[in-house]
Amino acid sequence: MRVVSLIVVLVGSLLVGVPVQAVGRCSDIRIPVASRPNQGPGDHIVGTLCLPQAGPVRELQVLVHGGTYDRTYWSLRGPETGPSYVHAMTAAGRATFALDRLGVAGSSRASTLDFDAQVFSVHQVIQALRARGIAPRVVGVGHSYGSTILRKLAVDHSSDVDALLLTGEAGIGEEEIDWPVYIHPATEDPQLAGRYDERYYTTRPGRRADLFAYGPGADPVALASDELAKQADVAPTEFLPSTINAGITVPVLVVIGDHDRLLCGSGACPGSATLQALEQRWYPRTRVDAEVLRDTGHSLTVHRGLRQLIGVVLGWRPGQQPVPAGGQAGQ
Repeated sequence: MRVVSLIVVLVGSLLVGVPVQAVGRCSDIRIPVASRPNQGPGDHIVGTLCLPQAGPVRELQVLVHGGTYDRTYWSLRGPETGPSYVHAMTAAGRATFALDRLGVAGSSRASTLDFDAQVFSVHQVIQALRARGIAPRVVGVGHSYGSTILRKLAVDHSSDVDALLLTGEAGIGEEEIDWPVYIHPATEDPQLAGRYDERYYTTRPGRRADLFAYGPGADPVALASDELAKQADVAPTEFLPSTINAGITVPVLVVIGDHDRLLCGSGACPGSATLQALEQRWYPRTRVDAEVLRDTGHSLTVHRGLRQLIGVVLGWRPGQQPVPAGGQAGQ
């Protein structure tokens, strides 16, 4: 018990010791939203806006997390991952807005939390951020279910984003997972007791890394931080087929881990060139680039592959040139 407590204290110290504010000008923002187009803004989304310390801001990335995460996903890091995603983007001169999706963490526990409400709430957030004139270019960046939301947003609200970066999701098919082994009601979780109602699920204690990580490529400190920061989520009620991507007209970058269990089961995912060809067929009206990160599982930010992800994103020229396979992160 004392060993476990010591690990918690050490991980907590690491999280406190690497604040987002250290790499830019950051502030928490609360944005009023509605669950439906014909309703007033009775709910709200909260997020953290980080701006570079100096210089013009040419790009704002709106970061949308996946299931059982909140905005913390984009700030996870450890000694082996290198800088967090937010840290690296801000240091490179790109603004980020990492939000808590509707119903999660600091955002409203709205009565309506279905897929359409998630898409419409993110649309309102982007519109509010564009109105602030932060940057002329907005990129939607998603992880897993967050990527699904952004694909639908790019169809329903085509002027919201200038490009999409979709991680932890691809049209290569999902594997069968014995979900009860890894997932249980949030009301039964000792870490989240009293914070969520019966609509919510979360990962079982100690099983998160088994589902979302690839051990050989994961950072133990980042994994421990991930377990401590886990949230709950309402189960998705809608499956979004890849055929809907025909309505997307902005450039797309797809990035997954080569050992993403949710996408590829116990085997390895296809290589970058194969993934690019497979994805491009679903996007007839735009260009798709794709990258498969080495030794990386579903949640990219807890792996050493985070360095690869950052290098790929910073080197991506949407619609101009392909992302080089096996790209390395810059310094």
